[in-house]
Amino acid sequence: MPPIILDAIDVARFRVKALSHYAYEWWQPVLLLTALAGLPILIALLGGGVATRQLLPAVLTWVQVLLFTLFSGWWLKRYPGERPAGSLFPLVVLASCAQLSSLLLVLVPGVLQLPAFMLLLFYQFAVLVNALAKTNGVPAKHMVNGLFVFVLFVLVLCVFLSILLAMLGVEPAKLAEVLLGVPAQGTPSAAPATVPSPR
Repeated sequence: MPPIILDAIDVARFRVKALSHYAYEWWQPVLLLTALAGLPILIALLGGGVATRQLLPAVLTWVQVLLFTLFSGWWLKRYPGERPAGSLFPLVVLASCAQLSSLLLVLVPGVLQLPAFMLLLFYQFAVLVNALAKTNGVPAKHMVNGLFVFVLFVLVLCVFLSILLAMLGVEPAKLAEVLLGVPAQGTPSAAPATVPSPR
């Protein structure tokens, strides 16, 4: 098994090594993140669903990891002390693999899916906080605060983009139709044919 996969399993088990250990060839974390982002598309294809509906979430996975990597680098500098040299991108990709735990939700009864989802979400955050805190020698509390700041930043960014789209006259339903190929709700697929009445 490739070392990067073994490292992803260790990070998911809260076993973290020095940041210098997570130095790979540039294409390895890129390929792993692409596979992670493309997994919903593959599942949609195997399940007979529409793969294009998963295209936007796949792109957002890439954007999310890149934004959080940049944010984490900035946030870690806010804590006093020396930080180890090295890129955070491979480590964030490895920690993001904990999202695969969400696949277990299909095994959970419908009544328990919401509590199970919240529990898995907490686990994913814990993996991310543990990895970044231990490799950079900062308290976990500092990274938890950073997660809250990042979530707030994302919410503000979403609101700003929504306002910008509204000013440009772009409707969310139309945007979903263009990006995902999904007809907007309430939009007829074809105009009904007009049958002339006999005279």
